[in-house]
Amino acid sequence: MLCQRISGRLDFTGWIGIPIASRMRSHFDGLHRALRKGIPRVTAIAVATAITMLLVAEGAEAGAVDVVTLGGKEYRQARVVAVEGMQVVLTHAGGKTQVAWSDLSAETQLRLLKENVTELERAQGDLHKTKDEAKVLQQTTEQYRKNLVALGEDPAAEAKPVTPAASLPPLDKSTLVTSEQIVGHYRADVATADTRYRKKTFRLEGVVERLEKDLFRQTYQAVLKVPGKGMRLICVVKPPEAYTKVYSIRNGERMIGEGERLGKVTLMQAGDKIVFEGRCSGLKDETLHFDVTALAQP
Repeated sequence: MLCQRISGRLDFTGWIGIPIASRMRSHFDGLHRALRKGIPRVTAIAVATAITMLLVAEGAEAGAVDVVTLGGKEYRQARVVAVEGMQVVLTHAGGKTQVAWSDLSAETQLRLLKENVTELERAQGDLHKTKDEAKVLQQTTEQYRKNLVALGEDPAAEAKPVTPAASLPPLDKSTLVTSEQIVGHYRADVATADTRYRKKTFRLEGVVERLEKDLFRQTYQAVLKVPGKGMRLICVVKPPEAYTKVYSIRNGERMIGEGERLGKVTLMQAGDKIVFEGRCSGLKDETLHFDVTALAQP
């Protein structure tokens, strides 16, 4: 039934032309008769596949035509790839050339157009499909940005300029530094920023973007929101000893602590605005590290 279904239900004529379609039907009808005489089904499938591939390849060749201009120039296996005003661009066995329509007979013009109309319609369909896909992508991107803006984050926003680090007064333990300020200083000049912040103790204010914890480490990390891209700011937090188990949930949205008499407690969550007290370890691999010693409300 395999070959009978293929030869009886598929219409090849609009795809590869009447001569090739007729030969394909003939081959499949022959296979159908052979199956009825006992040829193994697997063998028949393999033969049918091979015939299809060979004849379709031959059908692709049939789409090209031999063109002879009125001046006697011959272009074998020619196809129309573009029409530019009164010129037609052909690809052929010898390469690519441009021919004036007036150099072709009316019969040749008709043959070329008939042989290429299917390909032109297919190309036009692909173009419409590409435009539709691009429109959907643009709508999705716009909606994505609207969602981020609604959450207080604009991916297109650039980092705001900060006061140069060298012009600021010295740090002390009570100095409050924002996440935007410290990242801006390190982006502007790493050496100057290291002089001001590295191995210094101060207060750091920021909004938690994400929470992370390594399986075998006691500490967890609060990744703070920073403007722009390419640099991360991580606060390394050691949970109170009363919590014997600490882990993140909801893909890093919350950090949970568990203790014998405390139950489950949310230690920190994304979106929290927190003031961390601690010491800056400096910049490494585009990541700023801040070792937290205490937490305080802003």
